[in-house]
Amino acid sequence: MMQRGRKTKGEQEFLQTVVGVLKRSPEQAVGIAERFTTTNPSSVWGKLVLADVQQFLGRRSLAKKLYREVLSLDPQNPDALTGLALMPGTPGKEAVDFLRKAAENFPSAITYRNLAFKLWETGSLVDAAATFEVLRSMGQRRKDRRLVIVANRAIEQIRKGEPPIAVPYSGLGYDDEN
Repeated sequence: MMQRGRKTKGEQEFLQTVVGVLKRSPEQAVGIAERFTTTNPSSVWGKLVLADVQQFLGRRSLAKKLYREVLSLDPQNPDALTGLALMPGTPGKEAVDFLRKAAENFPSAITYRNLAFKLWETGSLVDAAATFEVLRSMGQRRKDRRLVIVANRAIEQIRKGEPPIAVPYSGLGYDDEN
């Protein structure tokens, strides 16, 4: 999941610990995240990481509950909105709405990329192509040739009536800046 904003030193150490432990012992990562959120109940970071770990383990109802708790603390939180949008079973229109709100609050390349794919999945091809065009212009502004190429290919595929060739990505530890 995309973790944004300022973290306290304790939150930074917590995030590094959970990500480091997750692959070798997911249940231990859950325990670490649960202890952190118990001792830091107002930490949005703690709840986001715990939600991500639960999502990673396939515990979608727990992850959904935690993402909603984050939104109760921070209604505009793009990480929680994206987590809910990309959760399997989230209806297409609802997922698009979550991602649009996330893009308004944190206009990053990965947010727009996820939005473009959800638009394509829901059959909104014109909107998907337009969103990939936003990505292309972001790439041009940032002089990110790779992003421009991926966006151009996706736009071309959509115009041909084919699915975009790249896949949306959201994963633990991924951090995309503007």
